[in-house]
This record gives sequence, C-alpha cells and structure tokens, in this order.
Amino acid sequence: ELRRKPPEKMWHMLQKVDDTKFIAKKLKEAGWPSRWDQHDTADAEKVWVIGEANGQSKYSVKSAGESPAWLRYRHIAPRWYEWDAYLNEGVLPPRIQTGYQGELIADYYAYNHHQQYQVGPNKISFTDRQLKDLAKNFPAEVHDEFDHQRSIGIRRPTQYFYDRNLGMHWVGDLCVDAEVDVKSSQGQVVFQLVEGGIAFNCTIDLASGTAAFSCDDDRVQFVDSSGSPTSSTESKNRVIKGQGKYSIRFANYDDRLALWVNKKLIRFGSDNFVNYIRKGDVLPKWKNQKGQRGDAEPVAIGAAGGAELEIGRIQVLRDIYYVATTTYRGGLAEYLGPNQPAEIRRYLTTPSSWETPKTVEFFESRNPENDPAKYQIADDCFMPMGDNSPQSLDARSWTIGGQPAPPYFHRDYLSGRAMVIYWPHSWNWPPGWPNFKRMGFIH
Repeated sequence: ELRRKPPEKMWHMLQKVDDTKFIAKKLKEAGWPSRWDQHDTADAEKVWVIGEANGQSKYSVKSAGESPAWLRYRHIAPRWYEWDAYLNEGVLPPRIQTGYQGELIADYYAYNHHQQYQVGPNKISFTDRQLKDLAKNFPAEVHDEFDHQRSIGIRRPTQYFYDRNLGMHWVGDLCVDAEVDVKSSQGQVVFQLVEGGIAFNCTIDLASGTAAFSCDDDRVQFVDSSGSPTSSTESKNRVIKGQGKYSIRFANYDDRLALWVNKKLIRFGSDNFVNYIRKGDVLPKWKNQKGQRGDAEPVAIGAAGGAELEIGRIQVLRDIYYVATTTYRGGLAEYLGPNQPAEIRRYLTTPSSWETPKTVEFFESRNPENDPAKYQIADDCFMPMGDNSPQSLDARSWTIGGQPAPPYFHRDYLSGRAMVIYWPHSWNWPPGWPNFKRMGFIH
C-alpha cells in the first residue's frame, strides 16, 4: 500500500528545481536558452510571447486556439566546466549551441553542491586562469568521465563529488507554481505534469471558474481515498472568480493530484485531492504514446479557447526523494550494479537513450524483487529518515556490535514532536540574528 502524504504536509516538503524570478545574470548575457519555451514548435504556430518586465521573465498569450498552445519546461542546467570555460566569458557552451534536448530532474540539493578544484594524487591546485584553460581543453564527453585517465600530461579533475552532488536519482513527482494574470472571461488554462511519459492535466475553465483533473492514458484510473474508482475529478466550487491575478499550484505526488489557488487547497468531491492507480512500471520516456515529448518536457502550461493570460513568476518544484542506500549498496545510490556517478549522470541527461534496453535495465534496478533495502516494520514503530537523503543514511544502516540492527524504534522511545521553528539560523550578519521569516509552526 502506498502511504500518501496529506497535501498540507506536501506543501512544506517541496524542493525547488527552477524559479524564473532568479536567473543568473551571466546566463542571460551568454544567451542561455529559456527553460520555458515553445520547444520544437514552428514559428507560425507560436502564440506565446516571452519577454521581460522589471528584470523578470514574463509569458503572455492572446486569443489561444481551441487546442492548447503549450509553454513547456526543459531542464537545462549548466555544468561546472561550462562556467569556467564559457559562461563567465559570455559564451554559450557547444552542447547548448547545437540544441539540447533536456534531462531528467534529479534529487539535487543546492546546499550539497561543491566543486573541488584539485587533481591528481598530490592534490595539485590551479589558478583561475589555469582552470579556464583546463576546461577549454577538455571536450564534454571527457568532463563527464569519472575514471582517472591521463590527458594532456596531467590527471583531469575528479568528477566523483561533482557528479554525485548533481543528483543521481530521477524524481518524477513534480509541482508547478505560477502567478497568472487572467485577462479574459473565456477559454481555459491548463497545467500539465508528466511522469513516466503519462501526462496529468489540471484544466481551469475561465468562464465557469471550476477546475478538473484529467489523464487520457488508459493505464491510469482515478480513485477515492478508499481506493474505489471515482469520477469526482472536478472541483466542487469555483476556484477563480473572473479576471484578475491568481497564484496557482498544481502537484502530482504519491499517485495523488492536488491544487492550490492563492494558497487555498481546492476540494474535489469529498477530498482535498484526487488519488489514482497506475498500471505498469514508472520509467522515463523521451516520447509518449502520441509521439509527444515525455519526461524531457515534464512540466507545461497551456492556453486554449480564446484565453488571454499573462504569467509572471513560474516555479518548478519536486517531492523529497528518499534514497534506499544501505550498507548492502555501499551508500552511493540505490541502483544495483557497478554504476559510476558519471555513468548515472549520462543516463539521466540523454533522452534518446531512455527507452533503450540498457537504460531500461538500469532504471529497473532501483526496485529488484529481492532488494535487501526492503523490510517489514514492526507495529507501532518508526523509521528515522533525514531530509537530505543523498547525504545521510537512514535507519537501515544501523548496526549493533557490527551486525545489522532493526531499522526502526518503538513508540516508547519517542519523547516528543517538533512543533515550532524557534530560532532559525540566519545567513546574514550579525551572527546569531534569527531568520524571522522562517519562524513558525512545523506542519
């Protein structure tokens, strides 16, 4: 049985993937492509206008046709050597100049990221100028290698920590959050999240103000909280009231769809969400059953039926991904087999390979039938799990006297529950001054 988080807890657990409000100045100066665009759409069919207002990206559409016109998100993240060799000098990296197809969103945490600028067994350090020269002399395929082979007379930089800290596990549970200015009284705005090639839609009708969830894939069946089939996928009440500005958040997580408008959780039927049951394995797809882009464009916003919209800030967020790393797997990643970090990153960043037998086998190795990371928890017990799964082992690594210990503890050992963020650390001066914005109750 899948244990689903309630939406109010999900809201606070989401991790940021992309935010159009914060785009590095040097990326703009170098002409880095927008992650949000009408990718692979002929110029004559492009109805979205991408501009900028007050230094922030703005997306607008007027008189959309009957079929949705899509503004789609591709995950295109710069790599460390691209900053050193190209972006700091206002030049686009070659792989971006030739057209990049996107990559899977992974369990990346910004506060895990660090780059060690030391190479070789003697930890040789380089100046900034030498680093730039070093980066320029290595083609992309060399940078993505992990093994230490000699090149141009020296050992090239180790990629172990870099590749690992970029995230090594695909996260398919996503959320889109957008500030939408509705300027028409007709049409529809559609929010779409793709997971494993299957598209889940949230359509808001601008005339009636109601919202509805949908999925046109026969492998998905909507169910109520008891697991029975349901057709209650339309909101009970209006979620918007005519023209105006709205903050809209649509999430697909734990096989559950949820919608917030102006931070208010919307009711569907008898619940504040709609669950679904999905048949088959969940594996990344470059293209879905209709030949459209799948997980290479996992988030989209569409306009149809004459809708007129202006969208300001857009955020892409993801669920926390708990990694099944144990002493059996070496604490590196949850895949079975001798996969090096750079090899894993290649699987994640090469859409055309996602449906090849080798890559399918790789992703399927996350969940083998006889997985030593699986266990049955005792009644009335708890399994401790951290909020930074890639960098911390959970209770499955516990030992007693060098032998594996039960990866849980009984309720009797639970002394209390954290209720309040009392004195959160501030990144700014003066030392010890609290971050007042983070003070509050823990949900």
